[in-house]
Amino acid sequence: MASRLLVRCTSLLSRALPQATVAASSWTNPIGATTVSDLQWAPTWTWVPERPLCDGRNVARDGNVPAIPRRTQLDKLVEKATTPEEILRAWKEHRGNGNQAAIAMATLSRLVQKTQGSITTKDADILMDPRLQDIMDTINGQVSSVWNSTLVFVLRSFWVMNLPPSTSVLNSVQIEVLWRVRRLSYRQLALLVDWGSERTGSSEVAIMNAALKQLELRWTEISDARTVSALISKGEHMSSSLMDRLEDKALELAEGFSAQEIRRVCLSMASRGRRCVPLLRALSYHLLQKPSSDLTTPLLLDMAYVYGKLNFNHSQLFQRIAAELLPRVPKLNPIDVTRCAKSLGFLKWLHLPLFEAFADNYTANSQNYVTPQVCNLLMTFARLGFQPSKGEQFYNKVHSALEGSLPSLESFLLVDVLWSLCVLQQVKPHYCQSLARHEHRANLAALDTGLLMLLLSEFQLLTGPYEVCSTI
Repeated sequence: MASRLLVRCTSLLSRALPQATVAASSWTNPIGATTVSDLQWAPTWTWVPERPLCDGRNVARDGNVPAIPRRTQLDKLVEKATTPEEILRAWKEHRGNGNQAAIAMATLSRLVQKTQGSITTKDADILMDPRLQDIMDTINGQVSSVWNSTLVFVLRSFWVMNLPPSTSVLNSVQIEVLWRVRRLSYRQLALLVDWGSERTGSSEVAIMNAALKQLELRWTEISDARTVSALISKGEHMSSSLMDRLEDKALELAEGFSAQEIRRVCLSMASRGRRCVPLLRALSYHLLQKPSSDLTTPLLLDMAYVYGKLNFNHSQLFQRIAAELLPRVPKLNPIDVTRCAKSLGFLKWLHLPLFEAFADNYTANSQNYVTPQVCNLLMTFARLGFQPSKGEQFYNKVHSALEGSLPSLESFLLVDVLWSLCVLQQVKPHYCQSLARHEHRANLAALDTGLLMLLLSEFQLLTGPYEVCSTI
């Protein structure tokens, strides 16, 4: 077999050598750096285009890629347009082909969103404009000549415009996307998944499922962090096998993630309960390297929530979060304070200055806290065994907030709050009377007996005998 291969190669080379020699003799090298032997082989080199179909252009059988069309006056006007009217006027004056119509349609939709916020078939008169109808008719008639990237963006434009499913141009574009789905690049597939995740129509779901299938087959092509983060953030629509592969890709590309992309990936993992420890460690390390300007308050709060949800500890990152949050605590609203405190409480991670700031925030803004938020703050302090340095002021505000609201709490929450007050040594005898109410007696039977006995012993130590003892 080896001898046959050598004989065949020799035969092919002998045929190519005379042509190469003639070409070399007639070619002059202006630099003089290429040898004659190099020139003899140069004409035999062939240029193979890389994935030519990804550009949406047809490739001739001889392998020659057609030249990129020259920019026309319509292209320049659409690119410079700042209002939808300018695009419609440019189309009327310089009517173009199907690909140019698709570009004009995508640009017009973006400008309408920027100026009006949204566009619907009910309140947008622009949809009835004959010039826009002409653009749609051109796309419908020449949809096969629209380039892939433009086709994906014009489909999004139609989705944003909420065109009726029976619209012919929408159906044509959706069918064309399904036909070309194997020729789309992974970025275009990711855009279809990102934009189609909120759609519920049968055609939109079919397009998204086809894109997900292709991504699962071609996930090794993904090479940028932005696409990985965008796909992982839509994890609720993906299979577990694809999520595993995307997490492997995220681990490989973690160094290129921005702070916001790290946030998106972690929130998606927390929402699905995916505790990939190697990826969490890598993202935590790279988040530590980010400057303070990238660590916004919502990002810090979300990261605390993610680690509390996934029960993942990273002391260095927690120290950084606490250091960044500490000067911002006075400006936090009650929801953010209780959310952050609860997340750190789940992790049993106590940072004294930060929790002192939480207590001071409640003392200064107690009128803005509702009862569930006060309860969450108490339970977190009890879980960590934290006593504020200004305890008298803090607990005075707490008692005034709980005085009239304890009886209205659900039985399980009431027991947790009373237990937290016992741990903090702040329970009062009349608080226990709330458990003796008729609506709580049936629910107390469902509680763990050991918890009730422990709660009873704490009550006896702190308050002495009381009416609720017979109920328990």
